[in-house]
Amino acid sequence: MGGNSFAQLPMAVPPLLEQDTFLLTVGQHVHQFYPGVNTTTYGVNGPYLGPTLLMQRGDTVRLKVINELPQVTSMHWHGMHVPGDMDGGPQREVMPGETWDVEYRVENPAGTYWYHPHPHMLTASQATKGAAGMIIVRDTEEAALDLPRTYGVDDFPVVVQDRRFLANGSMPTAPYGDSVLVNGTPHAYLECPAQVVRLRLLNGANARVFALGLDNGQDLHVIAGDGGLLNAPVATDRL
Repeated sequence: MGGNSFAQLPMAVPPLLEQDTFLLTVGQHVHQFYPGVNTTTYGVNGPYLGPTLLMQRGDTVRLKVINELPQVTSMHWHGMHVPGDMDGGPQREVMPGETWDVEYRVENPAGTYWYHPHPHMLTASQATKGAAGMIIVRDTEEAALDLPRTYGVDDFPVVVQDRRFLANGSMPTAPYGDSVLVNGTPHAYLECPAQVVRLRLLNGANARVFALGLDNGQDLHVIAGDGGLLNAPVATDRL
């Protein structure tokens, strides 16, 4: 992504967490997407976006959402089947300085899901500033398949977003942006091994739809969607 007139940057890969209790600290930061330009961001355990959470179907997961923002927040486990009292919709307010304890059994099939704040009237601004991350669920059916699954080596999270930047570096909430970020990296590239690799694509934009493909026109093979594995791979040159 990005034209030839720009220096390309290695795509950031969020850290992978697999823990008995996930600690998710939502905080305000200052981050430089572009050299010398300071942007106020919200992140989870870091300046922009958050760690990838690895879960196993059938396990009970525990999470602590720690609000270090100057405003109310919450956390919604997007795509996950969870009890209503454990889902951070507008009804669940985590006030500044508070910690929210979450516990639920992972009922979802293997797939790619994500988490983001969902407070009333603040969802768009908090997600725009970067408070979001990916969830990977694994199960026995997926484990039996010959698929790449070494995170950050041949199995990559790819969060694609467009964001708007003002001259002072601030990132306003807007439906469409003027810059494409991949895992928070502008003009991103990824060094891949010479083998089949797995890209977990997440459209994290506010409104934009992307047509993703390989620049040589070669097919991608889609193996899963929002609901888990497909019955068989589907070849396509654009997704």
